[in-house]
Amino acid sequence: MHTLPGIIAAALLLPAAAFANPAANITWTSCPPGNTPTNRTRADGPTATVVVSGHGFTQAVRAIQVVVEVGFAGVQGLPDSWRYDAAGCNAGGFQASYASAGCPSIVGTNPLSVAKFEYNEITGRATLAFIFDPWTPNPNTTYTLAQFTFDKSNVFPGLGAKADSCGCAERPECLSLVNAAWLDASSNETPFFLESYSVGWEDEYGVACGVADCFDPPCDNRDPCSLPQPTPVAQRSWGSLKASYR
Repeated sequence: MHTLPGIIAAALLLPAAAFANPAANITWTSCPPGNTPTNRTRADGPTATVVVSGHGFTQAVRAIQVVVEVGFAGVQGLPDSWRYDAAGCNAGGFQASYASAGCPSIVGTNPLSVAKFEYNEITGRATLAFIFDPWTPNPNTTYTLAQFTFDKSNVFPGLGAKADSCGCAERPECLSLVNAAWLDASSNETPFFLESYSVGWEDEYGVACGVADCFDPPCDNRDPCSLPQPTPVAQRSWGSLKASYR
């Protein structure tokens, strides 16, 4: 199996037309080009779903991996309202799926998948990886690669955690598409070209993603949050998923 560095090195020797990698986008709620705002708030409802979609496939596909990171640029730790890991205040409120989100799913037959939400001392990460029988998508169709759903029904503004709810829900956060890759029929791995790479939560001014024009009020609207100590979570790798598919 070719390595990613090897693929890149080989690509440098090819004409420009060979660089037309499939492209990926991250949006709230549904696939583009529908009503896909770049910012979402608690007022938009208790269920927040971020969608990653892709288009421009020109050959067979057999696997997809998507990783979305939740955090605030330059700020360490997540508030309780984003702790969807097993030890977190919102444990059980996270779901990952490759089902259609307004555009057809990329998944083929006989899929196997791994989904998880992990927390460290800096950020949270939502991952979905799935492998299936190879098939060739339509290059002119946009496909759902992944959707991550976060239940916000038990969150509240302000510090701390309660027995039945999680605090600091008003703090802006950035949801960044930090990794999106696919395998062809020969299991060669290629990254997607990212046409869009982030959406905001309670982030009207783009502060959390580091794209704001100012960092003084009203842009700097961060709250101090009560941040629990990180709890290590056992990981199952992209490689182990590939190895499990025979």
